[in-house]
Amino acid sequence: MSTVSVIMPVYNQEKHIRSALDSVMFQTYPNLEEVIIINDASTDGTEDILKEFKRRYPDKIRIFTQRKNRGVARSLNWGLKKASGDYIARIDADDIWLIDKLEKQIRILEDDSELYMLATSKQLIDKNGKLFNGKPDEPVFSYNNVREYILRKNIICHSSVVFRREIVDKVGLYNERYKNSEDYEYWMRIIFSYKTEILPEKLTYYRITKGMISLSRRGEQIRYAIKAKLFGIKLFKRGISAYKYILPDLYELSKPRFLSVIKQKILNRQAF
Repeated sequence: MSTVSVIMPVYNQEKHIRSALDSVMFQTYPNLEEVIIINDASTDGTEDILKEFKRRYPDKIRIFTQRKNRGVARSLNWGLKKASGDYIARIDADDIWLIDKLEKQIRILEDDSELYMLATSKQLIDKNGKLFNGKPDEPVFSYNNVREYILRKNIICHSSVVFRREIVDKVGLYNERYKNSEDYEYWMRIIFSYKTEILPEKLTYYRITKGMISLSRRGEQIRYAIKAKLFGIKLFKRGISAYKYILPDLYELSKPRFLSVIKQKILNRQAF
């Protein structure tokens, strides 16, 4: 039976990391090889919680601590280098998996040797784990649709993905120059060459919290998302018409700051 390595970077997530780790350790898939946790210089109670889980699961939990905050991309790359499983699964320290998530994904991957990465649809939750409905995900599931739609926006929930270990050997690591959009650029490279699909079933709970990203960092994220889109347009050899996909991002960057503040407050009220 194929083994699975789970990679979780974490920075100051004492409020949610127990739920995230419990959802991993309670998976019905029986061959969980390891849970690789990269503690990116947390300053709250995260480290104590990690030690607690290490005592509970000494043969499964592997903790690597960075004494200086290095960012998500570098933490992920450290995890990829350490992973030994046949498959690699990703989860953020504030998200949650349904109990049979891995079992369902691995079954599908094992039945289709041409499928290299499989994501799932997501259910939004608030800071207390309460379900709420945001903007519906686009019904993009097949490889052809994924290839087309990935240039428009990042349609893949990072905490939902499972991919074959050989992807790392073939595609490489996350590009650490894409701050806050390292996953988007990575999906571009994977999807260009390898079959990727998204399950319609919502097997991942994606947590939305106030201040997930500050307005200043939001601008940085949009700029790097544009950079990823331009990279993808060139990689996929799309014509000039594909440049329309960056127009919504350029519009967001051009809006006066007060409009962005108002929009963020409205979104926060809807979520909470």
